[in-house]
This record gives sequence, C-alpha cells and structure tokens, in this order.
Amino acid sequence: LHGKNLPMARLHAERGRCIFDAVATGHVQLVAELLREKPERARELNPSGGTPLHELPEDLVSAEPILSLLLEHGADPTVRDTSGKTAAVLLEERGRDSIADSLDSL
Repeated sequence: LHGKNLPMARLHAERGRCIFDAVATGHVQLVAELLREKPERARELNPSGGTPLHELPEDLVSAEPILSLLLEHGADPTVRDTSGKTAAVLLEERGRDSIADSLDSL
C-alpha cells in the first residue's frame, strides 16, 4: 500500500473508500465515516479471509480508537484468515503486542 508513503496511502484510502486501506493507514476519521455509512464493513473479509481487525496499524495512537470503532460496529476478533490466524495472532507476529493483548482479552 504505497510503501512508506503514508500521505499517499491515506489519499488512496479516501478515494477508494476501502475500510481495509483506511484501517491499515490509521485513518481514524475515515474509518469512523465508513462505519457510519455501512456498519457491516467492520465484518468484511479480504481475499485472504482477514477482517479489518487483521489490518490494524502499528501506531497505537490510531490503532486503539480504530480497534474500538471496529468492535463497536460488530467486528469479530475470533475470525481466522485463510492461514488460520486470528487478528490477535497476526498482530503478535508483527510485533504489535499491546494491541494483540487488547484483542486477546475480549
């Protein structure tokens, strides 16, 4: 998703109105807007079977409010992707332990 160019990635997310891109780039306002429009977006699956929870950003400042928004709109932290991993497991593998711990505690 545009490498390390966060502004370009966020612009792409805004134009594409894609929940996965908005979550991955930490675009809290866009995630909130997209979920207001269609709450079921919190439960969408990507081609690898992951949910938006699987895409939480590394930045805790944006990850925490996005996590709350997704859960408030019905995201299921028990969903496993096609490789059998929950969002918490995937986040742990990426070194995002504090966010993974938040999901594990649900």
